[in-house]
Amino acid sequence: MCYVVTAAEFQQPGLEAAQGVEVIAPGRVVFSSDSMAGGYAAALCLRSATRVLHLIHEEDLNPNRAAGDTVYEAAREGACWQQLLQPGQTLGVHCMHFYNNSNVTNSQLVARRVRDAVCDAVRDARGVRPAPPEGAPDLPLVFQMLGDRLQLFRDLGGGSLHRRGYRTGAAVHKAALNEAAAAGLLLLAGWHERCRQEGVALADPMCGSGTLLVEAALIATGDSARPAAPALALRSMARPRHAGAVRVEQAAAGSAAAGQAGAGGLASHGRAAAGQRPSRGRAAAGGRVGDAAGMSQLIRLSQGPCGSWQPQATPSMVVSNPPWGRRLLSQEQQHEHSRSSSSSSRGAEGWGRGSREDSRGGRGGGWGSQQQQQQQQQQQADAHADDEDEELAETWQQLASFLKQQCPGAEAWVLSGSPGVTQYLGMRSSKKRSVSVGGVKTAWLKYEVREQRQQEQEGQPQEQQRERAAAWQRDQA
Repeated sequence: MCYVVTAAEFQQPGLEAAQGVEVIAPGRVVFSSDSMAGGYAAALCLRSATRVLHLIHEEDLNPNRAAGDTVYEAAREGACWQQLLQPGQTLGVHCMHFYNNSNVTNSQLVARRVRDAVCDAVRDARGVRPAPPEGAPDLPLVFQMLGDRLQLFRDLGGGSLHRRGYRTGAAVHKAALNEAAAAGLLLLAGWHERCRQEGVALADPMCGSGTLLVEAALIATGDSARPAAPALALRSMARPRHAGAVRVEQAAAGSAAAGQAGAGGLASHGRAAAGQRPSRGRAAAGGRVGDAAGMSQLIRLSQGPCGSWQPQATPSMVVSNPPWGRRLLSQEQQHEHSRSSSSSSRGAEGWGRGSREDSRGGRGGGWGSQQQQQQQQQQQADAHADDEDEELAETWQQLASFLKQQCPGAEAWVLSGSPGVTQYLGMRSSKKRSVSVGGVKTAWLKYEVREQRQQEQEGQPQEQQRERAAAWQRDQA
């Protein structure tokens, strides 16, 4: 099973071993392979994948028996663990999905019993239990319990595949897209095909940490025959040391080296990526991310307002993830806001509640003071929301100004997690792709930017209407 943004990635060279590719849910794909090499090739080459999992065992548990016993027995008999876990290797177990179970109360119980079962099976076979991992485990196991069905997987990537390594230590915004999501959006937009054309320039007028630009450059460094493998940048990949995995790794490393060698020629063919960021600090952070990814020669960053940015080359494709309201507060601010709201509601429900005389406005405050505090908090929240709405409107209007003035004839893709903010673009999308990003349902919207002459022709009737309205107001005065 694989978690990806787009299943079309399986059509790329290097993944011919993947068979029976089927989308079973949004973002979830299952496929089969004659050998484990196909699974490791997927973990190495898929750009939009966050996990590639190999199903080891699945079993329906008996809800009438003790939960710990049924989990232990199913896990112990589910595989020949002494073959999967070689001498000296370590084991890790964690939960992926867990809900709607009959008698299993928590996922920690399942993780502990699965770990006990595997370690006991290895001890009985060799006389020694596996040692706990000090870092990344050699055999990372993932389980999910949907209802009473237990499924055990081996995580072929050793963790989330979005960690390419180039953002390690960089000052990245907490609301930034992760690398796999950014790559998936670019693939949905068709950048992997557009970047092969001569003279193509991509722009992100609100590039933030530069993740979209870096992923676009990484995609462009590969070619149709040998795509660069993004997962080679991972600091730890859980790969067993068998011949098939070694061959896959060597082939993928050769592809990546060829892609890096060809990166210098991209600029000479006119393929480049440019980004704009209003903050100097963010522009510097994006530059460090580009340097860490080895893509600095392809990416040009600048700082300043989006609406006044004039890129050196006219963009033929624009991608952007502008603010859309739900991510303006940091996680700490959201947590503090939630705590203050819950504490005020607890006070209203009884903590510090005054007497009946207090509730009528008498001494001690009581309900009256509680209600006043809540009203003040609501007024402050409304004022803050109004300020946010004005800021969002101005931001999206600047994006609209940039598209219409600097990108005539371009294809623009914009990510939005709030339906209301796109109205400020004053444009109608030609295509919409629904994508879940960070647990939020978003829309990846395509806009066709008209040529300047078309914009002027379409703007003439509106201008004439405004002139007639102004003349009517003068006559009425």
